[in-house]
Amino acid sequence: LARRAVGEPLFLKQGGGAAIKPRSRVMDENRLIRRKLKAEPSNARERKECGSIMRPEQILAISTHPSNMEFGSVCIQADTSKSFTISNDSQQHVRVQIDTLGNRSLAKSTPEAQVLPPGATAGFDITLYLESKAEVDTRFAYIINGHHRYEVPVKAQAVPVMLSLSKATMSFFFPEHSLEQVVTDTVHLLNPGNTHAEFKIISSEHFKAFPASGTVEPNAAEEISIRYNPGASSAREEKLTV
Repeated sequence: LARRAVGEPLFLKQGGGAAIKPRSRVMDENRLIRRKLKAEPSNARERKECGSIMRPEQILAISTHPSNMEFGSVCIQADTSKSFTISNDSQQHVRVQIDTLGNRSLAKSTPEAQVLPPGATAGFDITLYLESKAEVDTRFAYIINGHHRYEVPVKAQAVPVMLSLSKATMSFFFPEHSLEQVVTDTVHLLNPGNTHAEFKIISSEHFKAFPASGTVEPNAAEEISIRYNPGASSAREEKLTV
């Protein structure tokens, strides 16, 4: 029997007896693998290998990442994807299928299956979509050659799309002896979420925002200029609605 990786315990089957599970392999789950492999074997050799029951040393030649998928905080009503990566260091073709176990929050995950030649690495886009605020504790399964089934826990916290302002109040002053009729200051709209957020600012007669509407990209900020025109009055105080 081939040696298993350090820190990788045997996976115990229900009813006793030990079954080998694939090894862990550290990769970047936030980088999706764009190129996908074919879903079905295409010749006699591939069909035979992709339908075979694998020996323990062959299973140990398969490695995956991650063993637990942690999405962290994700915005509701937005797709968030991570890569489940599997590498085939065996000497045969293997077919890997993803089963989301009927979980609607993972229903957008793709592709359903890929055939990995010896030495190949494939990525499955595990996509999470949630309609409302919730704590997510679920799982998906991957099946090798239709015989060897393993599960991966998935956790996330769904939160609303939110924007924050870099400052809560703004003060406008005209320099002494200034002949300008307007003065401008800036504020930033901050989007800490994982999806874009649209905004609209309702200006007033004397305070106007530029731009007054738009989109803030995920984990980014948008600079907003606020232009103050006091008119005939020397002092004004108003609120702008975002």
